[in-house]
Amino acid sequence: MSYRIVLAALPALATAPHGLPRDAAPHAVRTEAPRILRLEPFELPMIVNGNISGHLTARLAAEAQDSAALVRLNRTLPVLRAQLLAALLEFGRLHGSSLTAPDAQRLSLMLNSRDFTPQDEVRRVLILDLTCSPS
Repeated sequence: MSYRIVLAALPALATAPHGLPRDAAPHAVRTEAPRILRLEPFELPMIVNGNISGHLTARLAAEAQDSAALVRLNRTLPVLRAQLLAALLEFGRLHGSSLTAPDAQRLSLMLNSRDFTPQDEVRRVLILDLTCSPS
């Protein structure tokens, strides 16, 4: 049995009119390109008592502060992936179970804390898909 949490809000977030000027017309739409960097999926084992009890798969995206930050994030992508991998490993160690659905809200709080993603370029980390499955 596999437990899966899917957050389908990414398309809505990418096209929603954020931060329009106060004097903008109500029907005005922001024309700036989305600043979202989609990452390759993370697949890692869940270890309980020294044994692999299941697998955690996470598909994540990072929203950059601005277009220049998105360019910098692309250049330092391995650093960002390493930081997110450390957070996912810690989440799996502390809260992971192959017998229950993963707590996406807790993981989101963990990923968006400055302890795990200290880069100023990242506005927030979005969870696109989160799956736990037994071995």
